[in-house]
Amino acid sequence: MSLADQYGMTMIDLGSITGPHSHDHQLHAYCHTCDRCATLPVADMIAAGQGSHRLPFTVRCSWCGAVGRLQLRPPVPTRAGSVGRVMLATAH
Repeated sequence: MSLADQYGMTMIDLGSITGPHSHDHQLHAYCHTCDRCATLPVADMIAAGQGSHRLPFTVRCSWCGAVGRLQLRPPVPTRAGSVGRVMLATAH
């Protein structure tokens, strides 16, 4: 018996932006300098043929130009006490 059979869940491929998006996750970019977060237009990126972009990739703040940090957010936390996001390190 696998965990997927036991819990009725499938694993999400976090290697590209298509995997999390197909499970209704959102991809956000956070700028520590400006303390602001922006939702990336993942559906538009996939429609433009960029769905195979490998995670993590480098993002820059549109206000100050600092390197940001990607955040992967599920639609709703799956259990009480879960944080609801995964921090992804960015390549420099």
